Amino acid sequence: MGAWGHGPFDNDGALDWVSWAEDDTNAAIDSALEQATGAAYLDVDQGSAAVAAAALIAAARDGDMAGLPEDVAALAQDWQPDDTHAARALAALAAVVGAQSELASLWREGTTAAAWEATIERLRERLLRSPPG
Repeated sequence: MGAWGHGPFDNDGALDWVSWAEDDTNAAIDSALEQATGAAYLDVDQGSAAVAAAALIAAARDGDMAGLPEDVAALAQDWQPDDTHAARALAALAAVVGAQSELASLWREGTTAAAWEATIERLRERLLRSPPG
């Protein structure tokens, strides 16, 4: 049985993405963001990877590691996003909640859509804030 929850790392697609990010953080982030913004239809794993990438970018920018799995927190502490990462993550999140997203469709079929949407909105808010410093 697969993992499924409203948090950015509470599903199998995100956990698979984390394994890749541990090997090559830049490539994993770039791929997740590009797939999300470039796909005509965003499948559930692509959407999950984009949300995970956005959460990693947010944590690396603001230093808030609360609720992150230990391996993801370590990645966020060791990796420095450039100036374009937040904007690209925001565009990816827009695609994830859009009409052509399988992930959004699946969440909206269920009874916990509000929790998932709140998670996405918190990520958006964190990405819109300027990084400390």
